[in-house]
Amino acid sequence: MSSCTTVEDSPINRGTTDLYQTIHRVVGLPELLSIIFSSLEAADLARAARVCQLWSSVALDRLWECIPDIDRLINVYSRLKRGEDALLHFEDVFNGGRWDKFWSHACRVRTVLRCRQEYGPGVIPHLLRQVKNSDSGQTFLPKIRDICFRTWLWDVQSLSIFSLIPSGLESLSIDCSEAIALSTMLKLNQALEESPVERLKVVELSYLPPTSEALRRACTNVLHQQKFLERIHLSSLALTTEDLQNIGELPHLTELRIHHQGRSVRELREAFATIGKLFLNLQRISLEEDMRMPTDMMVMEGLAPCHELREVSLRCALPQAVTAEAIRTLARYWPKLEELYFDPVDAPSTLPGAPLAILEDIALAWSETLSTLSLVFDTSQELPRATTIRGRLKREVTLFLNYTALHKDRVMPVAEFIAALCTDPPSIDFHSSRPGNYSSEDCWETVQQLVSKVFA
Repeated sequence: MSSCTTVEDSPINRGTTDLYQTIHRVVGLPELLSIIFSSLEAADLARAARVCQLWSSVALDRLWECIPDIDRLINVYSRLKRGEDALLHFEDVFNGGRWDKFWSHACRVRTVLRCRQEYGPGVIPHLLRQVKNSDSGQTFLPKIRDICFRTWLWDVQSLSIFSLIPSGLESLSIDCSEAIALSTMLKLNQALEESPVERLKVVELSYLPPTSEALRRACTNVLHQQKFLERIHLSSLALTTEDLQNIGELPHLTELRIHHQGRSVRELREAFATIGKLFLNLQRISLEEDMRMPTDMMVMEGLAPCHELREVSLRCALPQAVTAEAIRTLARYWPKLEELYFDPVDAPSTLPGAPLAILEDIALAWSETLSTLSLVFDTSQELPRATTIRGRLKREVTLFLNYTALHKDRVMPVAEFIAALCTDPPSIDFHSSRPGNYSSEDCWETVQQLVSKVFA
């Protein structure tokens, strides 16, 4: 009796079944799902979370990994409502909130882009009591790594918000852009100093002036405790050389953006020397100095030990003309430099500029690496011929020429010179509030057009 093969047993059907099973096994890998879900919008993630238990877990991880503000999470527990005091209060927690659902999502949060301190006195303490009663630890954000506190309201009561900070926090941003009492700011720093966090990598603090010696000391005490810092941004909090010394050595620091408080060029030199000694692995530094004294670029020579620098920015009231000798010296210290800014803080009526021809020395110094340059130039002097130029900028470069005047008679030679210096079409950016520079803006636009035609 001859055997009969059914459709279900056919090789084609068995192959199709095996393919479906293979696809199901592959798509069922959490690692692969996480990669796929990383490109989905929030609405799509919410739909994916309803497909099956596996998809739900991975989709919710992605959905709650980064939240725009903490209100979104708190509303899962109980709805928030703004009261007559302009603060947010629980609308109804007499019957208890949705703790299990809240805790499930809270354990997924890694980043909070904004945490406002606009909550009534019963919100944060209530949630922390729930954490304690459920033996879940000390905070309702146990796995958070990055958080930003940004608010218009800061008072002593507001500082309870810092109880949310777990020991594993890596990035902390605090924006005090609204005027608050100095005593509150000091208590804020004290709260940070007493927090359990030990391995911060990023600290961004924004304070409104006026600041005081006590506040600077409190802030640097906080930074002194964090030996794993990689990035420090201190906006509007001007530090002295002594403050920098108080921070101490930070072997992992790669980025520093600060204001300096000093009364002489000598103090500024000392500040750069202190930075060069304490933060040897710096890759990016930005310093703003507002003392009304002529400042030479070589004031930054104290950064000589920082051979890994990629970006150097010094904004001061009266930057002096850059020399070819200074460029050659600094190039030996910072061979990998990609961005160089030496700008005035505001728009003085007169400002000495370096001869535009110094661009050739800059091209020789950082031919392979430089991508951004912001200096003040003098375009009235003669320029070398294109055939005699020795150095070329081999990366696509952006030139910020905001305080460089240009007369219409100099447009053609300047365009030819810049085009000869570059291997790719450069981007020329010019915008100035200095009186009489409106014609310069038109001239630089013409230079950009002429240079672009060369590379078309």
